[in-house]
Amino acid sequence: DLVTADDQGAKAPARYGGVDDGYVRLYRNDGTGHFTDVTRQEGLDRFGAWMGLAVADLDHDGRLDIFATNAGYYFPHFLEPLLGFPSVVGEWASGWFLARPEGGFTFPGVGDLVGTPFGWGVSVADLDNDNDVDVLYYGGIDMGAYIDASNPGVVLRNDGQGGFDYDGTALAGTTDHRRRSVQGVATGDFDNDGFVDVVTVASQRWPEPLPLAPYLPPARLAGTPFDAGAAIWPVFVPVDPTDLSAGFMATGLEPSDGDLVVEMNNGNDNHWVSVTTLGTAGLTPGGKVNRDGIGAVVRFRPHGGATDTRPVLGGSSYASQDSRTLIFGLGDAGKGVLDIQWPGGRRNRLYGARAGESIVFPEIPCSYDDRSLSAHQYRDCVSGSLQRLVGAGLISRRQGRRFMASAIRARRHLHGAAGHREKRHTRHPSNRRMHDEMD
Repeated sequence: DLVTADDQGAKAPARYGGVDDGYVRLYRNDGTGHFTDVTRQEGLDRFGAWMGLAVADLDHDGRLDIFATNAGYYFPHFLEPLLGFPSVVGEWASGWFLARPEGGFTFPGVGDLVGTPFGWGVSVADLDNDNDVDVLYYGGIDMGAYIDASNPGVVLRNDGQGGFDYDGTALAGTTDHRRRSVQGVATGDFDNDGFVDVVTVASQRWPEPLPLAPYLPPARLAGTPFDAGAAIWPVFVPVDPTDLSAGFMATGLEPSDGDLVVEMNNGNDNHWVSVTTLGTAGLTPGGKVNRDGIGAVVRFRPHGGATDTRPVLGGSSYASQDSRTLIFGLGDAGKGVLDIQWPGGRRNRLYGARAGESIVFPEIPCSYDDRSLSAHQYRDCVSGSLQRLVGAGLISRRQGRRFMASAIRARRHLHGAAGHREKRHTRHPSNRRMHDEMD
């Protein structure tokens, strides 16, 4: 499927005589490469100035949810006299669309956040490796007369149930992002310590000692956690602060060129597992997935924890690309189970993924839930595919044995009593060949 973000722009919403067309849009793939716009049917028809998108299971229910950045509270309220329609608190908030059990999505609101700053680039990742995904997003926009500086760099900590709390300390010791007009955001483990780091790109900077001006007068603030720092770069100022339609005059202050900032995660004592997917189209007889594994859905459940579900995406945030290597937090658990659903529906599983381990997980073109395959056919398919991958140097012999054992175990677990009958045939010739060649 495809998800896109549309911008309402300066058009009035329908209830004020305009048109609602700034939606997070979902296009459903019918499996033949044809797509249908199901935005309204799926409950995503909420107008906004949507910018960046991130996808993950935010509430541990096994369904993929969407986080989308938006214009926020300050930008629409500041421009309210020019737009010609009122702006309701929370109406333009960046927020999360949660997938419902019966299908479709719901927008639960932003709770205690009340309102949010302007958002552009966004990423979801388990920043503290506590077994749920957090959200971070940045943003700034050049409005000509002024430049939005309401976003200090927002980190939202997941409460484990799909609710979020603002962590104002997470980025406090780094760059003042209000002085950067950030669009691009991407995350990945840059130093291989098992914790996700962040890179952001800004189109412009407002260096010290240029002043920041308050975005809104105190009477118009809504009590959000961002009120105290919400500011603008005063490139122009209103001729009459009480009447923006009177025009603006230049201050003579100009921004400088943008920059790139890397912020390293200090980490904690929580454990982690990293996973890189490997599609095997052209490598194995039945392989169908692109080499990067884009489109795969990866599920990880640490021992005693909840299942964390995330997709492998090609393109993320806004004009950015997160690392394809996914970092899953275990908390204090020592190991867990990985399960991948590849594009097309095939499923592979790996048991005993250990804390601190970096795993290359290949597409094995034999699904453990494929009941059309006999036990022998399934075993032959798995064994032959892994032999080819070992022979190509893409996985080690040890990894091959491990994936083989997990594949057999996954099938037995799914098939229940039938799997016990399969157990008597563990030393099928194809299985012996695989062990012989990998020893």
